Amino acid sequence: MNPSLPATASRGLVWPELISGILLRRYKRFYFIERMDAQVFQPADHIDPEYGRGLRRAAQNGVEILAYDVRIDMQGIELNQNIHCEL
Repeated sequence: MNPSLPATASRGLVWPELISGILLRRYKRFYFIERMDAQVFQPADHIDPEYGRGLRRAAQNGVEILAYDVRIDMQGIELNQNIHCEL
């Protein structure tokens, strides 16, 4: 963590701004949802609207947004299935 950046949206917006400017390769943003009942992924605009705007801007600029839920049992936790993203 960079202590010179505040713990608000401005720190969270660093990656979309950087990636959006250098899309010479294929970029993905991966969200690991640690729940078994998730059906849809979307940014929490009511908590951090700037992050939601930045995520949408990155997606519009070609960043692929992926979200997966998990399967949890007594053996452990593992990646389960792709969750629909609503941006």
